[in-house]
Amino acid sequence: MKRVLIEYFENEKGKEISLSKIKKYLGQKMEFEIENLYEVLKQLQLEGIIYENNGRYIEFPSNFFITQICQTKTGKKYVVDNNNIIFLNNEDAFRVQAFDDVVIAKEDNKYTFKKVLKRNFPQMVCEVITKDNIKKLKPIG
Repeated sequence: MKRVLIEYFENEKGKEISLSKIKKYLGQKMEFEIENLYEVLKQLQLEGIIYENNGRYIEFPSNFFITQICQTKTGKKYVVDNNNIIFLNNEDAFRVQAFDDVVIAKEDNKYTFKKVLKRNFPQMVCEVITKDNIKKLKPIG
């Protein structure tokens, strides 16, 4: 199934493809179980072959890259691209944890956080901190 999906996305370069179109295409090529399809799509994303955005899939854009979130001793979160350290802005930093696998877009030396692909600590205990009427989560431990 993975090989068939890779060929499908290569043939549909630049086109956004809905999950229903993927199911229809696969149904013409082979028998499959929906759970397996979801797992293969997830695996293809982690490998940087496809990108999912709001339920639509496209071939992984050439200006995107997958990396892992790093964190300084003081808690500042960053990613590394070609030995360059790129610190995340506060809004993006609150959406990720250290060691999460994420997608970053690079355009004209500007880096934009796109999404978390995989949480490497999916079960984390946090404390709710309220500051200036804004609630934030602070990991414990």
